[in-house]
Amino acid sequence: MIPSPSGAARIFQAGSQFEHFSTPYRDLRLLIAMDAVLDFPDLVVRSPEDFNISGLSSPEQVKKKLQSVMDHNVSELSISYTHRNGSLQKLTIGEILKRRDAFEMAYNPNDGIEIRWGAPVNSDERAMCHRHAPSNQLVTMRSVSIWFHKRLHPPT
Repeated sequence: MIPSPSGAARIFQAGSQFEHFSTPYRDLRLLIAMDAVLDFPDLVVRSPEDFNISGLSSPEQVKKKLQSVMDHNVSELSISYTHRNGSLQKLTIGEILKRRDAFEMAYNPNDGIEIRWGAPVNSDERAMCHRHAPSNQLVTMRSVSIWFHKRLHPPT
């Protein structure tokens, strides 16, 4: 068991074993990137002048095309991670995007890899998980979850 830092802000500071193996900044950056990708078609509609959309297409037409390309790509592209038992778990980018909320609490090195990849509660994937962060660490993590939820830079 890796002890967690004593204060909420320390979760984001380097220095202990927890910080060496946890991934709060990585997960926060991933969440911001996911939001940017998902919002991009709407951004084109909100600011068409920034994208030099020609008179041949309306912002809504461009949005529809972008959304179609994104929907196709997120269902085709995938990654795999290895469960503790050695079996592979394949996730499409679309599945990962649907797990955004889980990534707000997925950085504790005491949790199993299934939790760290946002496996849904009560799923077969999550059932393979045998490592769980202790409840006192979850309390600390919940105290900083607003930084993840609102995509804020945490005080360090």
